[in-house]
Amino acid sequence: MRVLLVTGRKAEKLVREAANATSAETGVECDVAVLDVEVAAFITPEMLREFLETLDKKYDLVLVSGLCGSDFSVLDDVATTRKGTKNAYDIPLLLPLVREGVQLSGEQAADELVASRRFEMALRELEGAERAATASFSIKGVKIGGGRMKICAEVVDATALDEAELRRRIEDYIEKGADIVDLGVPLDAKPADVRRVVQVASDFDVPLSVDTFLPSQIAAALDVGVDMIMSLSGKNLEAIGERVAASGAAAVITPDDAASEDKLVTAEKESVGSLLVNIKAAKEIGIRKVIADPVLSPPLVGRGISGSLLAYAFFRAEDKKTPLLLGVGNVTELLDADSVGVNAVLACIAAELDADVLFTTEHSSKTKNSIKELRRAAEMTLLAKLRKTPPKDLGLDLLVVKEKRRRTPPDGELRRLFNNLTKIEAKASETWTPDPKGCFEIATFDNKIYAKHSSGIVIEGRTAKEVLDTILRLKLISSLEHAAYLGRELMKAELSLRFSRSYVQDEEF
Repeated sequence: MRVLLVTGRKAEKLVREAANATSAETGVECDVAVLDVEVAAFITPEMLREFLETLDKKYDLVLVSGLCGSDFSVLDDVATTRKGTKNAYDIPLLLPLVREGVQLSGEQAADELVASRRFEMALRELEGAERAATASFSIKGVKIGGGRMKICAEVVDATALDEAELRRRIEDYIEKGADIVDLGVPLDAKPADVRRVVQVASDFDVPLSVDTFLPSQIAAALDVGVDMIMSLSGKNLEAIGERVAASGAAAVITPDDAASEDKLVTAEKESVGSLLVNIKAAKEIGIRKVIADPVLSPPLVGRGISGSLLAYAFFRAEDKKTPLLLGVGNVTELLDADSVGVNAVLACIAAELDADVLFTTEHSSKTKNSIKELRRAAEMTLLAKLRKTPPKDLGLDLLVVKEKRRRTPPDGELRRLFNNLTKIEAKASETWTPDPKGCFEIATFDNKIYAKHSSGIVIEGRTAKEVLDTILRLKLISSLEHAAYLGRELMKAELSLRFSRSYVQDEEF
């Protein structure tokens, strides 16, 4: 395939580097044409037509910068001409997809087209894999032990919540991607409380579990048709196991002993031995849907992460069929680090262990969106397994703050560009002149930005731009100083929503 990349003088070096990298990696023959303009965005169809008509060589595709403003498909009578990406750094990602048949536009930059196409392809691949998966069993239609790892999300202390708040949390968890909703039950909860929350949660079309080891609470949940029981072991199997078996509910089986900190390998093997004994006992009682939980410990406490992962590895060596649960929340809740990276790494470890269920909570602010993060991580690990690649360049990612590749020239090049210009040292103003038209109070809640004017008008929106544009349209500000201030604060508010952080006006983000 022959492709001509058309650019201006400023981006020539970057485009040639991208062309060379792409040609070497994909076999696409890339030539570069530099027109008589400084910036590629200034290239017009008329200018390019004049150049193309002088060429002897034929190309399958001519690509111009996605920053160009016109529709370049008008040049198809000379050569098929389409818009590429806005940034030269993305050319190596674009051309392999072009070779695979992705159709580009003469009018729209390829960035969104390529991203959406890769995303759609990834989703179709995931859906096909899930349909084709052979599961160990299903819980209310959700396959366990086949396809993507399933996300079980716990509503902590569910019996302490009123009905409205319980419903709100379950709706939120389902929207974020939870496959199973777990109702956490504190030790002092009464059986009637357990029955109440299970009945309320039963209105949602999602499998329900209860997280308790007390037989009386488990029995109450079984009375109203719960789908799964957490934390069955030798300590409560005799008392409640037959009821679980008769109900047909799934059961998560745990070991009896907490492994000693001494002689780590021996202790973990003993813990796995206890788990295997409990699984055998559960099956002999008649429980048909069994999930094993060797128990993931918090970091640097007791067994620690590495010790408990040894138990997972030992268990998988002994039992390759029983579905496996990994309690990710035991790490994310007890580690003061952003949850997204922790969840991604633990999901990869879980996938390598052939785990089937990832258990998490969103009990603290730092773990908010863990359900969504784990769902995406589970999708990424399945795609990586299907494609036999590391979990990168999949069409799906968990990049939230950092970027995959720089989209600007190297610092040295930017430094050279700015060094010859007159520079003025920036200095913040120490005074503030109130706007005669009034002031604004800004807040975020319900996933929206709210800007309340001193006149009583409240403007709500999801982005800083739409809120500020509305303020300008209503002529609620009269000074540049006030407009600049609002722009800063509204952008902070928007970022707080995107990163699930609290927003406090006039404080640093």
